[in-house]
Amino acid sequence: MTKKKRLAKKIAEGFKTYRDGLEQKIEKAKDNLREYAKNGNVEFQKPNIGPRSDDNEQAPQPTFNAQSLEQFRTTKDHLMQTEFQIMELEARLSAKQAEAQQTQLAGDSSVHPNNEQLRDQVEQAFKHDPEVASLIDQIKATAEELDHTKGVVRRGVDRSRCQPG
Repeated sequence: MTKKKRLAKKIAEGFKTYRDGLEQKIEKAKDNLREYAKNGNVEFQKPNIGPRSDDNEQAPQPTFNAQSLEQFRTTKDHLMQTEFQIMELEARLSAKQAEAQQTQLAGDSSVHPNNEQLRDQVEQAFKHDPEVASLIDQIKATAEELDHTKGVVRRGVDRSRCQPG
């Protein structure tokens, strides 16, 4: 398994673990609230019912005070934020899982271009090292001198060369 596949798999597993942890915290909080309600430690806001007037034939409507409405709004906002976070995390998880699956299906064919690009980057960084650059210049100078010497030297079949005998 390549590094990219392992990394994608770890990220997907991390998101899943994180999501499971959040779900466990939510369930624990719900259980605590149920326990408090069972023990009578939670006070629920009771609606205020106004007196019924004779000229109003509608049933009396409960009214809540401003504090309970504000608590409701705050709780609703927190719930919506949590739901948005869960949706975002689930989308990221499914994207990472799809990426991991696609990477597995692609096999090593998609890895070669990245390896070649990495190899080119390493080669460029290596050539920019001052010590390596001076050695490369020495090698080039020696190669040029060798080519020049090969061109100047006389060959064995050259007539201007003296032959013993």
